[in-house]
Amino acid sequence: MANALFLRAAALMEERRYEEAAPLLLELHAAYPQEARINYLLAVIFNHYKDLTRAQQHLIAASKVESKRYEIFSLLSEVYSKIGRKENALEAARKAVALNSISEHAQAVLGDAYYNMQKPVPARQAFEKALELNPDFTTALVGLARLETSLGEGEKALEHLKRAYEIDPENNYVLVNLADQSDPELQGEVLDHILKQVDNPDSKNSLEANALLHFAAGKLFEKKDDIETAFTHYAKYKEAMYAPYNIGKRKWQLETTKGLFSKEFFEYRTDFGLSSERPVFVVGMPRSGTTLVEQIIGRHPKAAGVGELNFFSSLLTEMSGAEIVTPRLFAQAVEMDAKHAKRIGRKYLAELDKYDKKASRVVDKMPHNFEMLWMIALLFPNAKVIHTYREPADTCTSIYTTPLTPQHNYCRDLETLGQYYGMYVEMMEHWDKVLPIKIHHQSYEALIADQEAESRALLEYVGLPWDPVCLDFQSGERQVITFSSQQVRQPIYTSSMGRWRKYGSHIQPLLEALGKHAPQQ
Repeated sequence: MANALFLRAAALMEERRYEEAAPLLLELHAAYPQEARINYLLAVIFNHYKDLTRAQQHLIAASKVESKRYEIFSLLSEVYSKIGRKENALEAARKAVALNSISEHAQAVLGDAYYNMQKPVPARQAFEKALELNPDFTTALVGLARLETSLGEGEKALEHLKRAYEIDPENNYVLVNLADQSDPELQGEVLDHILKQVDNPDSKNSLEANALLHFAAGKLFEKKDDIETAFTHYAKYKEAMYAPYNIGKRKWQLETTKGLFSKEFFEYRTDFGLSSERPVFVVGMPRSGTTLVEQIIGRHPKAAGVGELNFFSSLLTEMSGAEIVTPRLFAQAVEMDAKHAKRIGRKYLAELDKYDKKASRVVDKMPHNFEMLWMIALLFPNAKVIHTYREPADTCTSIYTTPLTPQHNYCRDLETLGQYYGMYVEMMEHWDKVLPIKIHHQSYEALIADQEAESRALLEYVGLPWDPVCLDFQSGERQVITFSSQQVRQPIYTSSMGRWRKYGSHIQPLLEALGKHAPQQ
């Protein structure tokens, strides 16, 4: 290998001068494609610039050559987590710790992997082990804070964050998590630190880290009722985190869906399904009340909530050959036979068993499973589907002001978000007409207005007897790791209703794009 060139690239990497290091490493990679050190450093660069597919490829290549380097598997776990491959992330993290159990970083990565798999006990053990190795390791302190938040222990979470802030007040990971806290004096300090970083042209933060700082600044300015400045930061966050969304392709997908998945499609495939009644799917747009509905049902002694499973989104990617819907998905749907369908169904039931083997109803609240309701209806004709919906402007403004993953790039700008919402409504209206499953439509506002009556109706729909414990949804011990983790630990509240009004003229493009779905002002 050209040692001089590699040493030059490594020195640039040490200074985090990734733009300069990248061409040197790519030149080396062309000559030495199997060299683990080159592949690892390229993965660091691609992870920094959010090209996760290429980062994953280089890490896998590096791991095949250097199977004893824990750093490779730690970073691979982080990349897998970002793309939603939770089990792969856990496997890679375990490998990293097995290779180096005294690395606080590897232990924290393992804690994150367990956290994402909703395994709070081993997650806590891993984070605490990291802190035994290094009591000042802020990554582990933030990890513990996120874990405590997901379990409803807000005060404990704040203690960990304050400790991390004392250790490293400039740490972007710490600052982003502190932005959600309610202490006004602390919020002011945090905002000052954030603004120093996002306005610093010499910052070495990754694109993602800087984008999240802009988002945190937006939330803090919103709390100060400075909506104009808040939206300036939200826009910078969106631009950095989301690729442009092709609304034309979405329209094509909708029209093809409506044309292919007809009543006749399902009538010709009545032998595809399994008889299980266990699955309960809660679908809808993000921020529409899916977590609340899951918590209510999941509190029942005979039910379990498992959060947002990536099973059907991964299946969509597998069938499409891409992370978006392609013609291949529809071709695969037509070609699939009953034997293949049953195999997929059994695989999904095995996935549920990893979380709870005894519950008679298991709730999967992945909102965007509404994309794959045709498959769900084929596999589980006895399943229950609950569609949550909320005032459209409230739903969309909540989506826009929430740091959803890059896969939600339809919310990159307000106009596209409004158009996307209209197409989602059309898709749900189509499913209502053709699916062999009767969908239960649950209004968020109705649930807020009469919690008991709506909760009773939910339980009746899923086939469970009434139990008053379901009214005490906020006291559940199960980990909640969505963006609703703080809200769902509180009793029913009405402050989120009509929230869109506070944004005034700043959401005019959204209201225009919503068209007939816009509120009557």
